[in-house]
Amino acid sequence: SNKNNKIKDLLNTNSKKSSVNKNTSLSAMISPSNSNSNLINNKRVDISKDITPKLLKEINRGKWVEKKEGIEYINSLIDKANNKISKNGLQELFDLIKEKLNDGNINLVKMILQLLSRLILSLEGQIKFYSKNLIYPLLLKLQDKNKQIRDETLTCIENWIKMQNFDIFAVHIPQFLQSSENFEIRNEMLNLLNRKKDLIKSDYPKQFFSDLTKAFLACLQDRNSNIRSLAEELIKSFSNFIPREKYILELKDIKRSISDSLYSVIDRLLPPSDQGNGEVNEQNGGIEDRKSVV
Repeated sequence: SNKNNKIKDLLNTNSKKSSVNKNTSLSAMISPSNSNSNLINNKRVDISKDITPKLLKEINRGKWVEKKEGIEYINSLIDKANNKISKNGLQELFDLIKEKLNDGNINLVKMILQLLSRLILSLEGQIKFYSKNLIYPLLLKLQDKNKQIRDETLTCIENWIKMQNFDIFAVHIPQFLQSSENFEIRNEMLNLLNRKKDLIKSDYPKQFFSDLTKAFLACLQDRNSNIRSLAEELIKSFSNFIPREKYILELKDIKRSISDSLYSVIDRLLPPSDQGNGEVNEQNGGIEDRKSVV
């Protein structure tokens, strides 16, 4: 009887051990799976292998339906990657995006800009590897007469600034403001600069502020009153970076018939300090700092 009881106890003990081992094995199987799943979710996905030459060719030269479906397919790849993709192997795609920004089909350009915006957000900081050849042509889209295109472009720019920085756009703004009389691009860039003025740093190259001085003076001569008003607002906002004397020095290179009216504007926006009778001495270039009654 005692022997039978010992056998039962032994069987029960082995049964419990077996049960524990099974549970432990099950737990061990579940945990690594979840852990691997998390790693996959946090890891950047390489989608380049699915962006084939055929796909790029269809987006480039195919019929509208093929172009549309090709872009939608790339969007689906980004979805499957949980909006976290690797920079590897995407150069040809970005080259195509750059080319298609100038496509005559507005709907295609809109889809391209929306795709670019998603790529920027999905690449996060890695978008910097593709910024060199795309920033300038992207900024050019701000001169488009179609408001939807300009809005989609601004969305790309805002996302790019979040993922990288404003500096990569800021360096181009003076050139556009100075050389282009296109209302749309001046209006959008002045507003962009106004929104991001707190991101401008004092350690920017001196040439940037020199070019921006010329750009603001050019905008003060714009035929559109809205452009002139925006420029005036920014001249006041940037007074810590571009003081009054910088504008006065630049005015010497502008025709007297134009510079006289610009002196009046600068006087109003950045009043001269109470030093003598308002004349700039030889150290400041020997230019008469004329006080105008406004």
